[in-house]
Amino acid sequence: MSLAVLNGVMLLVGYWLSLLLARRTLKPIERAIKQQAQFVSDASHELRTPLAALLLVNEVALRKSTLTDKKARQVLSQNVAEIKRLTELSNSLLDLAKSEGVVTDPELVNPATLIEEVVTRFTPAAQAKRVKLVYDNQSPTGDVPLQANAVRQILAIFMDNAIKYVPPKNGEVNVIAWVNRKKHALEFAVRDNGPGIAPGDQKHIFERFYRADAARTRTDVSGHGLGLAIAKSLADRCGYTIRVKSQPPSGAEFMLVVSHVDSR
Repeated sequence: MSLAVLNGVMLLVGYWLSLLLARRTLKPIERAIKQQAQFVSDASHELRTPLAALLLVNEVALRKSTLTDKKARQVLSQNVAEIKRLTELSNSLLDLAKSEGVVTDPELVNPATLIEEVVTRFTPAAQAKRVKLVYDNQSPTGDVPLQANAVRQILAIFMDNAIKYVPPKNGEVNVIAWVNRKKHALEFAVRDNGPGIAPGDQKHIFERFYRADAARTRTDVSGHGLGLAIAKSLADRCGYTIRVKSQPPSGAEFMLVVSHVDSR
């Protein structure tokens, strides 16, 4: 084989190797750009809905030559409701952006104290709906290294969803934490007696803006489908695992698993 032919073969092989490596390098970037574009599209769609409702209410009111006090108050009330919805959505989008930020160093935290904080925070909401909150006092009392703020936010999302979906007056939400010594893991669980989540929806509920078509969506609960996406993003950034168990109509259980942990 002549030197010219050998150089040609090496150049050809080098070209294809470079192309292959370039494609492998660009794939994650292309995926991130696609996800970002999809997120912007979904967020824009979600923002348009309350804005369109707000615009329609005001346009209809402006077409009337006169407005009674009752009608004016009704228009203002609708405006306030849509503004609150926009505020909640904006806050959720900000929380989602923050959840994809840099993770801080773990700190030593008592899981029992952390759960008490979350339960105390949601007690007024539970009382307003006459929902029973059950906190297991058998939770571990030793300090463990945790991304405390992330765990608080994840548990808060679980609690918020549970209280929203359980029936009023006879609803019940159970919160528990324990150390699985065999697996060297700290496990948190939030269980409710709500309508549950259909098996076909469980694999999608952590997607952004996804709201299940099962019984949980057929309730009068409003939402944007961002809470569990935020929880999943936080868990992934911290190296934690989220699991869900549900057999409709027997409620749902959301679990946060923190691996490689022993109580101290």
